[in-house]
Amino acid sequence: MKKQICILTKSYKHGGYCVAGVDIETKEWIRLVNSDNPSTDEIRKEQMILNGKVIDCLDALEYDFIKNIPNSCQTENWLLNNTISPRFIKSISLEELADIVELEKEEVFIRNTSNLLNEEEVSGVKRSLYIFHVQNLKIEATSYERFGEIRFRYKCAFDYNGNKYTNISLTDPIYRDISQDGLNLEDALIIASLPCVPYSDGSFYKFVAKIIPVDKNLASYMEKKNEERVETIDAHKTQLLPSPFVKYDLVVQAQQTPGVVRFENYEQLKSSISNGVSYYSNFEYTLDNYQLALKHHNELKHVKSALEKTKREIVKSYNAPLETVEKRIEELINLIKVPFKKLDTFIKQNEKESKKYEILKFARTCATSNGLCEHLDNIINSPAFFDSKWLNASCVRSTWRSAVLLKIGNAVKDIEYILSLQNDNVASILAHYYQTLSIDMVKEFIDSLQRASQFTTKHEKEDKVNNTVVSETQPASKEKLAIGENIEETQSNSNSDINYSDYEILSYVASSINPYTGEVITGIDDYLKNKIIEIANKFENALRGVSAPSIEKKSELKTKQQRDEKFPMAWEKWTEEEESRLVKEFNQGLSVDEIASMHNRKEGGIRARLKKLGLIE
Repeated sequence: MKKQICILTKSYKHGGYCVAGVDIETKEWIRLVNSDNPSTDEIRKEQMILNGKVIDCLDALEYDFIKNIPNSCQTENWLLNNTISPRFIKSISLEELADIVELEKEEVFIRNTSNLLNEEEVSGVKRSLYIFHVQNLKIEATSYERFGEIRFRYKCAFDYNGNKYTNISLTDPIYRDISQDGLNLEDALIIASLPCVPYSDGSFYKFVAKIIPVDKNLASYMEKKNEERVETIDAHKTQLLPSPFVKYDLVVQAQQTPGVVRFENYEQLKSSISNGVSYYSNFEYTLDNYQLALKHHNELKHVKSALEKTKREIVKSYNAPLETVEKRIEELINLIKVPFKKLDTFIKQNEKESKKYEILKFARTCATSNGLCEHLDNIINSPAFFDSKWLNASCVRSTWRSAVLLKIGNAVKDIEYILSLQNDNVASILAHYYQTLSIDMVKEFIDSLQRASQFTTKHEKEDKVNNTVVSETQPASKEKLAIGENIEETQSNSNSDINYSDYEILSYVASSINPYTGEVITGIDDYLKNKIIEIANKFENALRGVSAPSIEKKSELKTKQQRDEKFPMAWEKWTEEEESRLVKEFNQGLSVDEIASMHNRKEGGIRARLKKLGLIE
């Protein structure tokens, strides 16, 4: 049988390796062995090389196993089928590992606070592999002499659940090196194991087969993930009733004995009919004996009809029980149809929403573990974050997870860069980044801020000069005073009357600056909007070879289009309610033209909205 295993240990054993991991689907521990003999069950070094690449911890592979062969406390041992080569799947990240493994929640480190178990204690142990989150792990190497050669013993000490553990044997090849002596790790995951046979003194010594250093954020995330998993399991146990069809053994008890049919006078009838047929075969029918032919025809027809009637009656009598059973089974199927159809419809309508929910949940988890809690909602809700292609059936979990991890990783670096800037507009820069998630566009935005500042300074000087001129003008009469007031009013709105070229207007807008206010664009006011529409009309009509219509003319054309009797909703904004109806109609299998007719919109508009919602390519 095939199992997909995430390799977590590859420790020294008898000149080879003790290799173990977790079944990615069932989350169960699996130890790879070549036999049920502890002296020869190690994995050979050549078995840990696949297609020229060394198989290492956190690699996921598909192995073929023959059977489970528990040995004493090592109940996780599975016999490899070495006639079938393993298949490499991918390398697992530490964030993905958090979704695969379940950290131990024991009060003590494997049954007691010692570094060993006695025979009685081992008899009550049902497994030999464990994963713990420990603190203050220290590696210790001590030398000894054997056969005139200096060798080293490697031990480790650590804190777990308020207790200090020392003198724990270490078999991880990476840390069994004299250069690692004295190494301290503040937080780490350890894969601990028990042997299936005792040491010479009769004790079963605990040992650490793998050390995985982790930072505090990831360790806290894994602890929290573990707690949520336990809470979910407990909630299901206490709140949910078991499904009546879980492991439901469907057995239809029916009896039928069609084989017990005796045609006791078959040979007799066959002989009688054969003899009779020979009588008619001897006649030569002509027009002279036409009446005799009619008589013989009726006689044969009678026999044929009698036999066919008998056949129908026999078949009907023997089919009757089967038809009854078929009818009753159909009744049982009909009982299932109603809830099945309800669930089937729900799943089909929410398949993409469910996948989107899973993706966003994973994204939030990644952002939290990377210390982006303060910026989490802004990043996840950014228009630039979610890629609708992730919802395609062809986009598998590993693909979209890699994409999400990449975006979160980039966000960490980008936000660190933005916060390091000595700029008074950091809040505005962050807000702009949340919209684009692009550090290049942020840099362009910073340049726009600088140009906006220069623009504002320039016009402040111009306004100051204009105000000085007006203040020096002394009105000779009430009429002149009124004229002066009109001049001031005109000057207060002077930005709107500046005659920029089309190129200058578009250049300012491209730099996120409103040319008539000098402010950074956060929204387009009516005046600037009409200017942009007017420029667009000029370009469009220039291509057509006609003069540009005025803003009023453009408004009239738009109003006329809005009043189009065939598509009265073509220019209207989509509401949430209308979008919800669109999704339901699409999932019901309606065509685009049918949906367009129901919404009073053009087919192109319907396709555009379906594409935006990720329902079509």
